[in-house]
Amino acid sequence: MLYEFWKTCGFGNGFNFGFFRGCLLGVAKEDLIRDYELSAFYPNYTHVNRNMQNGGNVLELIARLEAFEGETLAEKTAAFLRSVGVTDTEIASIRSIFLGE
Repeated sequence: MLYEFWKTCGFGNGFNFGFFRGCLLGVAKEDLIRDYELSAFYPNYTHVNRNMQNGGNVLELIARLEAFEGETLAEKTAAFLRSVGVTDTEIASIRSIFLGE
């Protein structure tokens, strides 16, 4: 499901899961970026650098999600997940598991 983003942005599967889960659950963009920066532990990784000229892949990934339909990043992430075959029932289940709804 996340291979295209991994392949183009250079993220590992653990980050992909946490990032998309956070997006789907409504975590603020700045917190998503900060979370990944703190997990990298090396200031020169290009995927952490917020300057798009020097990489900025976290920002690129968010920008790609922003292109999907929806008003919030959570809605846009759900639209992305639907576009790759995740059903509304599965999306609701993910939200229910992590938000206790």
